[in-house]
Amino acid sequence: MKEYPKGLYFNERRPNAPEFVIGGLSIKKFELLEWLDGKQASESGYINLDILQGKERPYIIVNEYVRQPGSHNNPKQPYSSKSSSTEQTEAPF
Repeated sequence: MKEYPKGLYFNERRPNAPEFVIGGLSIKKFELLEWLDGKQASESGYINLDILQGKERPYIIVNEYVRQPGSHNNPKQPYSSKSSSTEQTEAPF
C-alpha cells in the first residue's frame, strides 16, 4: 500500500515560471513534523520520497525500497520498491 507523507505537497510549475523551474514544495510544518516523528528512518537516517506523475498532477509517496543484503556496491542492481510498478492507484487528491 502506498504511503503519502502528511504535510508535504508538490506544486506544479507556475505558467510564467522560467523553464528551469520544475515545481515547488509546500510544507505544512506541524503536520509534517508529527508525521516524521512517527516514521522509522533507514540505517543511514533517511526517509526517501518519490515524486510521481498522477493522471492529473504530480504527487509524493514514501519510497519503501530496502536494499537487499549483499547488494551494497552492485551498480547493476535494478531499482525496485515494495509496491508494484504496474499498480495503478489514484493520488489522494
